[in-house]
Amino acid sequence: MRNKRFNLLKQYLQDNIFSFKYLAAILFVLSYLMPLLLQLNNASTTVGLRMHFAGIFFLLVDSWNGMVFFLGYLIVISNIPFKQNIQKQVLIRMGKLRWLFNQIAYLICTAIIYFVTVIGLMAIILFNSIGFFSNWGKFLGGLSRADGSLSQIVPYSFWVSPKVIEAYSPMQYLLIASLTIISILILFGFIVFVGNLYVNFLGFLLGGILLFFGIFAYASQGFFLYYASPLTWIAIHIIALDNYSKYPTWCYVIVFIVTGIVLMLGATLYKGKSNGNFDY
Repeated sequence: MRNKRFNLLKQYLQDNIFSFKYLAAILFVLSYLMPLLLQLNNASTTVGLRMHFAGIFFLLVDSWNGMVFFLGYLIVISNIPFKQNIQKQVLIRMGKLRWLFNQIAYLICTAIIYFVTVIGLMAIILFNSIGFFSNWGKFLGGLSRADGSLSQIVPYSFWVSPKVIEAYSPMQYLLIASLTIISILILFGFIVFVGNLYVNFLGFLLGGILLFFGIFAYASQGFFLYYASPLTWIAIHIIALDNYSKYPTWCYVIVFIVTGIVLMLGATLYKGKSNGNFDY
């Protein structure tokens, strides 16, 4: 019985994770990041130093790199919730709430799979340049101190934050960055999902607005904009460690993400219990 309950979720994953659209989204992100990854590989080889695996996340600190990462995810989830004619038959057979539950479960699984896929492929490309150490190492440590010889040979968009180096160990940063990015992907996906659930293409439009707002927040450097732009939190260094900073604190970030997800779930549940039909 339990296996049957997740049959629809399995079908969603098989039909979409192995689809051309998913592959195209991954190739799009990697094609944009590939020159930076190769340059970083060459820099590591030139100086004969490896960087910690957690250093991969510093590539996503740059505004354009981060937004391309989210744009790839937006491409992956652009067609949720699935509203093909066959889905109408599934909805009638299963009921709206179970149908929505499987779509939400698919959304969460997709966020995790997309994150693991992109980061995993980046790690494979950087295989000869990364490792796991007890500390940040000379490569990332030197970049955080703006070492001239290193800074000249790494990609301009690969910025190692001194604040992160001082505040977190590599494994702490790896764990925190992973959980934060996955949580933001889930929230981002829920916004797209709920928007499309109520009005076709509204979610895709909201996702695009969030992307452009994130780029605007980066470009303007207006710290107030960071409070309303969760996509910028992919750059962990802008999240304050205390209440005296002008940037969002971890408490604010966690409350924002959790509240946002709860509100989106509430909107989904309301739609599921309403008497109206879905727009096919």
